[in-house]
Amino acid sequence: MRRSSVSRRRKSKRKADQPTPTPPVAPEATLGESPSPSTKTRQQLVLAITLAAIWWSVLIGLAAFTANPVTLNREQIRQANIVISAKVTDAEENKAVVDKVWRGFLDEGQVTINGLSETGAGNGQAYLIPLKRVGPGRFEIAQARFFNGRDVHSPQAAVRLGPALIYRRTDSSIARLELLLSEFNGR
Repeated sequence: MRRSSVSRRRKSKRKADQPTPTPPVAPEATLGESPSPSTKTRQQLVLAITLAAIWWSVLIGLAAFTANPVTLNREQIRQANIVISAKVTDAEENKAVVDKVWRGFLDEGQVTINGLSETGAGNGQAYLIPLKRVGPGRFEIAQARFFNGRDVHSPQAAVRLGPALIYRRTDSSIARLELLLSEFNGR
């Protein structure tokens, strides 16, 4: 019996000395640089979210800085005898105080403008107002004119009169008015 126990010890000792076989290692694991599929997917998601955030920021910036550009109805300005800058004192009574006369002749001071109450003007607000003289000391807001897209001077151009428009007095509306007036005067 002794022999068999010795031979068993030798066999077990031989097995213990031999290295145990290990499974083959995948090439990605040996490089240590390639991320796992879940990490790669996470990186793509973060990239997509980042690009979407940048895109939305650009769109919001464009909307904020280019929305509602100042537009004046050029035909209304062209047809007006007088263009003034005035502060509305009593919209219900159609009263305003003239600050500056841009075109035509009108004394500065309080003036009554027919139709001012229908424009939605607010008391204490300053506006650019194109006027038509309708009698001695009587004024009304010049009508806005809209064309059907054809040449304005063409006999086939359909003209549609719009509501009486007034424009908030801002730096950009004043700049636009000055540009229109210089075009009309041929400068």
